[in-house]
Amino acid sequence: MKPETTAIVLIEYQNDFPTLGGVFHDGVKDVMQSNNMLANTVEVATKGRAAGATVEELILYKTIVPGRAEPRALRALQDGLVDAITFASGSAVRGFLQLVGARSAERSAIACLGPTAAGAAMAAGFVPDWRGEGEGLTELCDGVSLALRRHND
Repeated sequence: MKPETTAIVLIEYQNDFPTLGGVFHDGVKDVMQSNNMLANTVEVATKGRAAGATVEELILYKTIVPGRAEPRALRALQDGLVDAITFASGSAVRGFLQLVGARSAERSAIACLGPTAAGAAMAAGFVPDWRGEGEGLTELCDGVSLALRRHND
């Protein structure tokens, strides 16, 4: 290996595979544990940097929480005018909580795309009206319809 021309690229390490509750965690946790994946990753990155290699972590998406909630949106939440709230990631749930608080969702149906979002929602005290498998936009749209029906029953 020539450190000056070597790059070590880590993709989405904080999300669906290594994170407890991540969408794919159950499918890889035994392998991660048996080969000491996380500790070995830290060692490879540390030694690679020390040798002069470039080490990059690629985060393919990141929830960025604005400094404040838009007042009309917050009022609509508080007045019960928002029929449904969708969460597609745990970071979206945490961002929502940080921005407007859990009480803002009390009157809305909650639809969660995937177990990571649903787990974060439940940890925050929300009761999702629908939980999907994380299959994408079509599933989420169908899920919102189901969440609204369940919430209003």
